[in-house]
Amino acid sequence: MKIGLPFDSRPRFRLPKELLAQVEQLAAAQQIPAERMVAQLVAEALAQRARSERLLTAWGSLTRREQQVVAMFGLGNETAEVARRLVVSENTVRSHLYSAQLKFGEPSKAALLNHLTDWDFSAWLE
Repeated sequence: MKIGLPFDSRPRFRLPKELLAQVEQLAAAQQIPAERMVAQLVAEALAQRARSERLLTAWGSLTRREQQVVAMFGLGNETAEVARRLVVSENTVRSHLYSAQLKFGEPSKAALLNHLTDWDFSAWLE
């Protein structure tokens, strides 16, 4: 199967047979042309990559302490436990969390952690 836009002068490419079969199966299930399915899959993959890059950039902008706080919440700790383990006040923990939320552009701890549910914070266990 050749992929490309109908009026596109750029070279087209071929999918490996196994991948093509999967695309055709998905397209048939959704009752759309295989070319449209490929376009949707590529668009979704690019959007996911952009989201991942945005999250990594935001993570890199956090201070080491903010990363610790977010990681500890990501491991399921509550504010009091984070404060106890880091030997700081609960207000300091909340301040670090709020700063992290701002850097990630998230309105709440839940929204922030929702974006990081697939992240493995086990290395932050002490």
